[in-house]
Amino acid sequence: MQRAETAAGEIARSLYGDNPQLDIMQLDLASLNSVSDFVSTFTAKYDRCDVLLNNAGVMAPPNRLETADGFELQIGTNHLGAPH
Repeated sequence: MQRAETAAGEIARSLYGDNPQLDIMQLDLASLNSVSDFVSTFTAKYDRCDVLLNNAGVMAPPNRLETADGFELQIGTNHLGAPH
């Protein structure tokens, strides 16, 4: 979250005072509970999303790893975990 807050500050400053509304919310794409919590929190707070920036992805882990829900990590994170 600290890195996200730093990035959001840099993005806001780069927009030259347009006062963008940036909101940072935690989301673990390897956990369907986290995805569900994110969606619930988001929809309770907003009625639309103009831009959603997910900074996550898994590519070819050297060993079989699983998500919190027991799915293979790459499929679970990159495909099943992405809110849509």
